[in-house]
Amino acid sequence: MVEAVSGRTRRTVVVAVALAAASVGVVPSGHAQAAATGVRLDFNGDGYEDLAVAAPEATVDGRYQAGYVAVPYGARAG
Repeated sequence: MVEAVSGRTRRTVVVAVALAAASVGVVPSGHAQAAATGVRLDFNGDGYEDLAVAAPEATVDGRYQAGYVAVPYGARAG
C-alpha cells in the first residue's frame, strides 16, 4: 500500500540526501530546488520517479534515533 508523503517529510528527505551527497563531495544538481517547486525526483537518472522514505528516528547500528533514508527506485510498472 502506498501512502502520501507530507511536504515536511519530503523536505526532510531532500535535505538529508543533499547533506549526505555533500559529505562525500557530490552535490545533486537541482534536487533541493526541484522539491521546493514540486517537481518529481529521479535519483538514479533512469527517467522514472523514485521515492525517498525517511526514518528519522530509526535505530542504526545500535545508535538510537540515528535515522536513515531509503530510496526504492521507480520503474515502468510503478
